[in-house]
Amino acid sequence: MKAKRRRSEPHILAAVFLSLCLGAAFLFASREITALATDSCFRMLRQATLQFGQELKSNVSGSRQLLKLTARQFAELDGLDSEPALRLLSSFEGGSLISRLEILLPGDQILSMDGSLTDASDALSYEREKVLGEHISGRQNELDGSGMILRSYAPIVKDGETQALLCAVIDLETLPHFYSDNLSQEGSRLCVIEGKSGNFLVDTVHDYLGNIHGLRSRKIKEGYSLEQVIRDMDEGKSGQTAFFSNTAGEYLYCAYEPAGINDWMLMFSLPESVALADAQKIRRMLMLLAGLEALFLVFYFVWLLLRTRRETREKDAQLDRVQYMLQIENVLFNAARDPGLFEEALHKVAGMLQAQGAFFLLYGSHEGRHAYVWTGGDDAPNGFWENLSAKHFPRLSAMLTRQGSLVCYDFSSLAEESPREYELLQGAGVESLMLVSVRNPDSVHAGVLGAYNLGRRFSSAELLQSVVLSFSMALYNMESFLTIKEMGMMDHLTGLLNRNSFQKAMEEYEKGGDLSLCCVYLDADGLHEINNQFGHIAGDRMLQSVAEALKECFGEENTYRIGGDEFAAFCLGEGEEQVGRRIQALEQAIADCGYHVSLGVERRERAPLVFEMVKRAEEKMYEAKRLYYQNRDGEQQAREMNRQLEALLQEKRDLDVFRSALASKYIGVYIVDLRMDSLRTIYIPAYFQRAVQAAGGKFSAALQSYAEKSVDAMDRKALLALLDYQALEKRLGRGEEPQLLYRKKDGECIFLHIFPSPDYSPQCRESIWTFEKTKWNEQ
Repeated sequence: MKAKRRRSEPHILAAVFLSLCLGAAFLFASREITALATDSCFRMLRQATLQFGQELKSNVSGSRQLLKLTARQFAELDGLDSEPALRLLSSFEGGSLISRLEILLPGDQILSMDGSLTDASDALSYEREKVLGEHISGRQNELDGSGMILRSYAPIVKDGETQALLCAVIDLETLPHFYSDNLSQEGSRLCVIEGKSGNFLVDTVHDYLGNIHGLRSRKIKEGYSLEQVIRDMDEGKSGQTAFFSNTAGEYLYCAYEPAGINDWMLMFSLPESVALADAQKIRRMLMLLAGLEALFLVFYFVWLLLRTRRETREKDAQLDRVQYMLQIENVLFNAARDPGLFEEALHKVAGMLQAQGAFFLLYGSHEGRHAYVWTGGDDAPNGFWENLSAKHFPRLSAMLTRQGSLVCYDFSSLAEESPREYELLQGAGVESLMLVSVRNPDSVHAGVLGAYNLGRRFSSAELLQSVVLSFSMALYNMESFLTIKEMGMMDHLTGLLNRNSFQKAMEEYEKGGDLSLCCVYLDADGLHEINNQFGHIAGDRMLQSVAEALKECFGEENTYRIGGDEFAAFCLGEGEEQVGRRIQALEQAIADCGYHVSLGVERRERAPLVFEMVKRAEEKMYEAKRLYYQNRDGEQQAREMNRQLEALLQEKRDLDVFRSALASKYIGVYIVDLRMDSLRTIYIPAYFQRAVQAAGGKFSAALQSYAEKSVDAMDRKALLALLDYQALEKRLGRGEEPQLLYRKKDGECIFLHIFPSPDYSPQCRESIWTFEKTKWNEQ
């Protein structure tokens, strides 16, 4: 095998080298072609910009000349408010760039063509414009706010004094029409920009006039700088750039030149698909040629790779797994260290959508919370979303399960189908809503991410969907961190602090103090016999009973499970009599449960040697345990076993009574062993009993058969996703109780609720599945 590998290595290296050479040659040729095409494009753009600049300058010059001649005519009249003056003002029909004429009078009043006077003191200053003399203003709003304009001024001078300013109004909404007909190339765009302010005066593509600084949000092509463009505009320098256009959906190549009017700059642009069309054709031909040459290399290369693939597959898989684990660990660490992650991210989501607020509603709970919310403004419904969860919106949740996202501006259909959800939204002042479903890494629905009262109308939830993965991973990693932390400090079976916590507590007590310390060390007697006779579930129930009694008598913060059947408790600063009462209560509580424990107690005063004290208490416990087994006789043991057997029989009778009460509400209740894929029935309908028998007792096969025959196709996938037992075990282990609302083919609504059995543990993976008849608006 090694010899074959050595023989194939030179061929592989040669094929790789040849492939690299061909690839490098193609990349070099493609880059050179693109560079030449780009240079040619910019030369053409610069020439077109200069031509448009000359045309614009000529048009403006002609309009200003006409304005000056008209101003002289006004100067020859007896008065600006005379009938001849008004006739001259109203007889102007426009033409060129000018839309209409107005006269700016002293006192900041505008004389219109219809003879009316308008107070313009809020927007214009006669004295300021008079000082500037003949000039063109920057971009302004119409006095009535109906649009944007330019004003070209010419003084009306009589007897050597300026009586008023003749104003030619240039409508910026109609100005692009003078030049759009000259844009022969598809996708070309002409812009006139004020260099200092960056305001657009002409934009032949957009219906609105923005500002050059608005391009800061655009992606700039590598090798160009938006800051350089802004500096050039400010300094009146020519240049070129390329940026991504959201309107065109591709890069625009632009050239800009001074217009020779005020500080105006002309910018002419072409889409990349037009500017580099020839280069793209040549590049496609090169790709075709390279593809044909590479095809022969691929066959040869694949043949060589197949021989070594079997050997490297396992190593590659191992490396992928290690890399995946490292990535997960890194993300988990970051999520755990940033508790404000959700609110901070929701703030950014709301800002991105211009929304009043954003929220993350959970199907379960996270650190006791069902929702993470950011609300902005004094009118935000404070506290409303925090008191809700995803379960309060079953109809919207069901729609999200099927569609993945929702954008709602009309809730009329929701008002008919789910009045309760409609009332909740109306009560919160929600006028528009965007929702996306958030799944955890196991593809299980974890919550709903949404924003309300959006700043503009959206046709899809794409912006919200782009951040779903971040929310999903952050939630999962933080929950995992808390789970791991709890596992490191807590005993999962009993809920007591574990041996790690016990060791840490001893180290803290070892540092000393002024208070006395007492250690109670105990062992659950008979655990081995109970496991052998009644099974480990009964043994676990015994340990849980002892733990509950220990917590009740000594408190949760001072009690520990330190071994299989060994427990301990500390009493700080208590006298012997008080400790004795606690021990007496503990023994009585355990005896009431039908169990017995062996106890060892050791007490020390002031700065005790804790490890020695615990060791002494343990020795006393073992001595008590030895005496217990020595003195226990067979008759007592038999009576105890008979008592527990009677208790089990009573539980069975109680279960029969419980079953009879379920039939009217539930269509099925099952205890499912996730490890064995088996089930025990509390209540089962006849049709599902037949499905279980046909599936050989396998619950997953029976449920799949039921879903295909009876469940609506829209909800079937969500139901079958719960048969991923590995993912389900993780959710139950984290304390979640998965729920699902689905429809049957006959229209009947079923609410499925899954929760762990009381004996759920790493050794016992039993879960309880309840199928309840319900309605959509009841959940």
